[in-house]
Amino acid sequence: MRAPLLAAGLLLLCPARRTARAVYTERLIQVCIKSQARGLTVTPEGRFSLRDEATGTGYDLLPYKTYPVDAAGGVLLVGPYRFAGAARLAPLEPGATVLAGILGLLFYVTQTTTTLAENLTEQSMRQMAEATSRTLDLYADRSAELATALARRPGIRDAFDGRPEVTQTVLAETLASFKGLRSLVVFDAAGMLLAGRDVEGKVFTSGESYADRPYVKALQSGADAFVTRSVLTAKHSPSLILVAASTVRGPDGKILGGVGVCSDVAPAVAAFVSPLHFGEKGYGFVLDESGVVVAHAGDAALVGQDVAKLDFIRQLMDVKNGVFDYVWKGEDKAMAVARSNQTGWYTGMTASRADLTTAAVAQLT
Repeated sequence: MRAPLLAAGLLLLCPARRTARAVYTERLIQVCIKSQARGLTVTPEGRFSLRDEATGTGYDLLPYKTYPVDAAGGVLLVGPYRFAGAARLAPLEPGATVLAGILGLLFYVTQTTTTLAENLTEQSMRQMAEATSRTLDLYADRSAELATALARRPGIRDAFDGRPEVTQTVLAETLASFKGLRSLVVFDAAGMLLAGRDVEGKVFTSGESYADRPYVKALQSGADAFVTRSVLTAKHSPSLILVAASTVRGPDGKILGGVGVCSDVAPAVAAFVSPLHFGEKGYGFVLDESGVVVAHAGDAALVGQDVAKLDFIRQLMDVKNGVFDYVWKGEDKAMAVARSNQTGWYTGMTASRADLTTAAVAQLT
């Protein structure tokens, strides 16, 4: 009588509206597969084959293999088959019915607890993505504040009065004082360079046009300050840079031009995301607003590449803030994403579902 009692208990535990039913035959002990569950894991003690009563098709469930559940429809996905409703799980060995009922109960309790542990891991990934995104905002804010401060310094204005050597001294002192800068530039209202140099001591040629740079165009369009939302390649090196720019005004308030603070962004952002790992394959990465990789803890060779056309990247950009599932190279994965308000950049934390499940199970044992 224990098996029917177990079955009844399982049915009470599983809300009918949110489940897809699979049935162990012989005593028809019913086991709920919750629609929000990630999958059904079969151990050697629970060796079963699944068959569809309507069509007679069948498929063996392999030991220690996890079979996913379609969360939308509560459908168990096994090989090429989709089982729901009339599907039955048939024991491969005689006398396994009572064991199946016990395993079913353990599956429900363990799966629910495992799912909770996975959700906590997802929450942790999302919190890390959000924290990294906030750090990026602070990084961009620091660049913007430095640009504003430089624009107000008398030594910067000297470049507009025909004394670029004075301005070059100010730029050199600033580069020596602030870590992570690539270069500093001062340009007139037409976008022509008046003074500039990089962290390695190279002095840029005055008269060079910067009119095509987005930060120059933004100031020419009336913005007092601007932070680039897409990474740029430095004009005098292959470095990826984030640029904060601010207008330079004369004593009468008239706009004379602007100053640009160019930060060497790739190594700085890599320092934020490189230490973050989830399981064996999980990692963090940062994309700019257009989908160019700024930093990638899983594959540094991707830095600078445009990945916006990848399906899961388009999904990331649509979600903006949150967690979603996707498949990459045949592997089920989870992604937590946070979008920066300051730059529009995306911080992603990704991990394989298998790793999350393993970590969740480890928390239970």
